[in-house]
Amino acid sequence: MNISHTSPTLTRAAIAALVVVALTLVPRLAPAQNSQVAPQPKTQSRAFVVNILDSSVSEIDLVAMKELRTFTAGPRPYYPCVSGDNSVMAVTVEGEGVVKFYDVATLRQKGEMKVGKMYAEHLMSLPDGRTAVLASRFRNALLFIDLFEMKEKFAVEIPNPHNIRIGATGRYIYVQSKLDPAISVVDIQERKIVKHHPVKLTPRGLAISPDEKIVWFGANWVNAVFGMDVETGKILHVIAMPAPSNAPTIQENTYHGLEFIDDHTLLAANEGNSTLDVIDTRTGTWVFRTTDVMRPAGLLKLAGTDGEFIITNKADNSVVRARLAPDRSITMLRRVVVGKGEDLFAKRFVIF
Repeated sequence: MNISHTSPTLTRAAIAALVVVALTLVPRLAPAQNSQVAPQPKTQSRAFVVNILDSSVSEIDLVAMKELRTFTAGPRPYYPCVSGDNSVMAVTVEGEGVVKFYDVATLRQKGEMKVGKMYAEHLMSLPDGRTAVLASRFRNALLFIDLFEMKEKFAVEIPNPHNIRIGATGRYIYVQSKLDPAISVVDIQERKIVKHHPVKLTPRGLAISPDEKIVWFGANWVNAVFGMDVETGKILHVIAMPAPSNAPTIQENTYHGLEFIDDHTLLAANEGNSTLDVIDTRTGTWVFRTTDVMRPAGLLKLAGTDGEFIITNKADNSVVRARLAPDRSITMLRRVVVGKGEDLFAKRFVIF
């Protein structure tokens, strides 16, 4: 279902009304038409996963699905990334207000960069293979970091950035702001904001359509995903999913993990309700759901495979390799538990 709007923003009342309408039109769970996923060119076989409350980072073999190495990074590590040549791993360590850099082969620390106060800072590497971008909420900026020189190169001012994703062209970074809710577009080459769209809801989760025309996101307290036009900021799509029968109708933490598997198939992980949904963005319909997840958090497509992806579960500290079938049903393949104890919040990760 597609819902068009004349305004780039929505009130809470309007959102609630739209969701109620959308829920009445959501189809029953059923396999959709066949959709073959094109394989990706680069094979990825390992991952670094942060265990937030264990102060550690685990390295995972994604083929055997086993934990290879674990090391202590410092209090509350949150987000890792890896250089293009797979030689350097960086991770935000929020308890110390720094980004730490490690040699991937030895896991010896190479250095660190002071950032200051941090909270749920998102970090990811750029296509050039040597630059990482950090969403620094308290500096109100995106920080561009040289992974080999281990220092800040430049910054782009943006209000309280949180979630960030890089578009398919590699030129634009899409940014969510939570405290002053908005979605912005940053041109990496021009080093400036080129679009800034305020929204009257708290955006969470972020996925960019492969053609970079639509930004998809979830929102706190709403069991739906929204599709925003990149150019105008108008909400073009509202796709609502009902809560499972064994969960409250609505929770604060809803769709935080979003990932495109092909040009129109979007996976959406609902942390609060412990569901993983498949959405067809071309038809605007919800086509499949699995509840074989436990407070799912991170979600990334696994390059070099036919429809496989990796997902983390906060509730049992597991990392799961799964597959989206041509009929868009989901099969959980193998899982591994990481960290050393319970409630460690295995959450953010990087595949390389």
